Amino acid sequence: MAIGIDYKALETTLQSAIHVRFGLPAKVPAALSRLFKKADLISAYYEATQLAGFEVDIARRLFIVPAKAMSTPRLVPLATREAQAQFLERFRRLTA
Repeated sequence: MAIGIDYKALETTLQSAIHVRFGLPAKVPAALSRLFKKADLISAYYEATQLAGFEVDIARRLFIVPAKAMSTPRLVPLATREAQAQFLERFRRLTA
């Protein structure tokens, strides 16, 4: 808990609400939750090394290094307005 907010509890509540909104179970099974966390840490590795300027050796210590067999995405930074527009367009398509 930091600055009076239990972020983990907030994250869990928000995740449950989003899942229910899209017709998914409110609580994710533990095995699936671990898989999500692993995917998140692999994504963080790519974000750190391609967008945030982390040195590879530092990113290797902080995140999960993707398996060599994985195809490497090429992340391209977008201006805020463009990122927002793409997000909203994708959201509209998913919720149509």
